Amino acid sequence: MKEELGELKEVRPGRTLFVRKVVIGPAGSKPVLNLVAVHGTCATQAQYQPVLEALDEPLTRANISINVWLYDNVGCGQSPTLNEWNAYSNENFSLDLYFILSDFVLEKKEDQQLPCVFLGHSYAPTILLDHLNLYLPVDDLKWGGFIFVGSAVRSPDRPDLLMRDGGHPIMRLPVFLLNCLQAKLSESFLELALCKDCDPALKEQCRKENTGQSMAMAKATHRHHKWATTEDLDVLKALPTLILHGSEDGIISPQNSEIMAKKLPKSKLVYIPKASHLVMLEQPVQMATAIVDFLKQIVP
Repeated sequence: MKEELGELKEVRPGRTLFVRKVVIGPAGSKPVLNLVAVHGTCATQAQYQPVLEALDEPLTRANISINVWLYDNVGCGQSPTLNEWNAYSNENFSLDLYFILSDFVLEKKEDQQLPCVFLGHSYAPTILLDHLNLYLPVDDLKWGGFIFVGSAVRSPDRPDLLMRDGGHPIMRLPVFLLNCLQAKLSESFLELALCKDCDPALKEQCRKENTGQSMAMAKATHRHHKWATTEDLDVLKALPTLILHGSEDGIISPQNSEIMAKKLPKSKLVYIPKASHLVMLEQPVQMATAIVDFLKQIVP
């Protein structure tokens, strides 16, 4: 695995993001695919690191080299926080992705010829489904497929699984109260997002990351939530899609992935045992194995 880029970049006026590029596979071989990873709400691109490391050996063994592009959304990880409320809207997140694709992923002509696979965790697939087509440089992009991890869409057939727009009602509280509740909220999230028997060191790592976040950013991001629907999945019907879900997910029920799989004829649903919502941290090897099998179907 080779790190080729990892620094703050002004992707468009007023929007500076931490952008990262990693090449995974046999040393010296030419990449045959672009994998673009988008993290979920209030998370960071660093959550994918264990999976990247787990991908290295099987891709090398299969003689497949890929470019992996990752970034931290505004206010997350190493990307600076903005004070404007609308800075955390779906539209602005998707526009950020447009410029990352245009100015980084597809900057070189040779990279424009590579299939592009999008990987999204939790709320990220909504950004991809609802708004990506509005901004994508379609003429330059060669669609490869999608990988959805621990995600959901709103389904009229299952109102009991309806995803709540605007985030949890607690995010309506003033920021000063959310600051007071931050440690408790973090603990409650981790109880649901990690398996009961997860590694204590992993839980402590996640706890430190959560308690270091800006609650103003968290409130703005959650309050802008507007989940994609089953109708939005129609654009993916002709594309191969891998759907991964932790079998013990306490944040987003695994039944949500069943709904998506039924709507996508070219999809494959894989449940990952002994994993909850943060499956990429809990079971990176199992997740990497499923991804490699999927990518083998896409690479030329």
